[in-house]
Amino acid sequence: MSGTIEARLAELGVTLPVPVAPQANYVPVVRTGNLLFIAGQIPIGPNGIEYVGKVGAEFSIEEGAACARLCAINILAQTKAAIGDLDKVVRVVKLTGMINSTPEFTQQSQVVNGCSDFIVDVFGDRAAMPAPPSPSPPCRSALPSRSRLSSKSSNLQLEVRAGSLPGPCLPLAAAAAAIPDHSP
Repeated sequence: MSGTIEARLAELGVTLPVPVAPQANYVPVVRTGNLLFIAGQIPIGPNGIEYVGKVGAEFSIEEGAACARLCAINILAQTKAAIGDLDKVVRVVKLTGMINSTPEFTQQSQVVNGCSDFIVDVFGDRAAMPAPPSPSPPCRSALPSRSRLSSKSSNLQLEVRAGSLPGPCLPLAAAAAAIPDHSP
C-alpha cells in the first residue's frame, strides 16, 4: 500500500526536505545486499543549521527533543531519496542517540525521544524498538543530538548514522530498515 507513510507525514504537517549533500568525505547512503546505511543527519532546516549548543546550557530538554525530531525528519528524507517509497520500511529495529550536553546533564534519553517518538508517530507498530542503554556520556560536539535508527523489512535493512556539528542534537542516525531488494 504505497503512500501510507507519506499520508501520515502529511497528517503530522511534515514535508520531507531535499536531502542535504555530504559536508565531508563520505557518501550519504550505501546499500549492500538488503542493508541500507544512511550517514548521520544533523538539525538542518529551511534556514540551515537550526540548533547550535548544548542541552543543559543553551537548550532545554524540550528544545533538544525538537532538535532530535528535526534530525529524524532528515533521516527520513535520506531514506526516501535512497529507496523511493517509505512504505518499503517494514520494521524499525533500533534507535541510538548521542546528545551534546553539559557534563552534569543526565536526561539524554528524554532528548532522543524527540527522534524516537517521531519515528513511532510515522511508522506506528513498525517502529516499536528496544531502549538503548542510558545515560551516555556527553558528546563533544556543537550539535545537541545524534542517533541511529534501525528498521527491518522483507529483504532490506537500513542503517542511518549521524555526523557531528554544533548544536544540542548531534546528528540523529537511523539504522536498519528492511526494504525489499529489487536491485540487479
